[in-house]
Amino acid sequence: MKSTIGVSSWSLQQLSFTQGATIEDIICMVADMGAEGIDICEEYIPCHPQPDLVKLRELRRFAESKHLELGATWFCTEIGNAIKASDEAHVLEVYKKNIIIAAEMGSKFICIPMLLNTRDKTYEQNKEELIHYFEQLLPFAEKYNMPISHECARERTPELSLEMAKYFNSKYYTVCPDLEAWRFDTPDLPLGPHCEDPSAGKPTPASMDLFRECMPYSPYIHFKLLSLDENGEEPHFPIPEMMDAINQSAIDHYLCVEYEGWIPDIHPERDSLEETKRCISMIRRYQKG
Repeated sequence: MKSTIGVSSWSLQQLSFTQGATIEDIICMVADMGAEGIDICEEYIPCHPQPDLVKLRELRRFAESKHLELGATWFCTEIGNAIKASDEAHVLEVYKKNIIIAAEMGSKFICIPMLLNTRDKTYEQNKEELIHYFEQLLPFAEKYNMPISHECARERTPELSLEMAKYFNSKYYTVCPDLEAWRFDTPDLPLGPHCEDPSAGKPTPASMDLFRECMPYSPYIHFKLLSLDENGEEPHFPIPEMMDAINQSAIDHYLCVEYEGWIPDIHPERDSLEETKRCISMIRRYQKG
């Protein structure tokens, strides 16, 4: 089936820091790249966390005027850690509000990060907590026709999200593979413990078999990219194999390009606009047809 390309606002956030670029500026840049969609992170949501409906709808219409669909609205509150810091009822209310925001934005998905609390809980305990949470949230997502895309960037999160997708068997809970979970060790960007969970140790890249198994449950894929080489290829991920799996998938996929190479520990000197364009060009080369 076909795939379409959207660009995360995070790809160009460097330009907000260095040039004062607004979300409207970023939308125009993405439209000029020839992408089909724009994905907006919560930093750019008008008046978040107390959104102004008029401004939300104006932003939606502005993106539509540039012939861009709203791929996903991204929120950074991770459920397990948020419940630990407060309680489940509060975190449910947070994401009910976020679902309404995403719906007002006209987004195809709402994207939520997943982390596993490996210090205090087993894999099965993490799964039990998340299933209990989503059993309460999914009816609200269905009410607003807002599929949830659960981003899987850390070790074992793709497996858990896939188990949950099979358990719920609902279009309102989907697996969002983040390429970071499949990144392999390279001399320039070695794998190591992540700051979110230093005790977890050096991660093991997920398998391509797992990526393929996720495809029927992954209409939205987080195409995080770190650094393209002189040939316009991304040497830190199995891109050809991933694109082959996407091209052969039985469903359509929306690919959210997020160029992350402008951050301080990778290539802060590079132009994020030009690098994001190169990322799109790379994916276009691999797209079916």
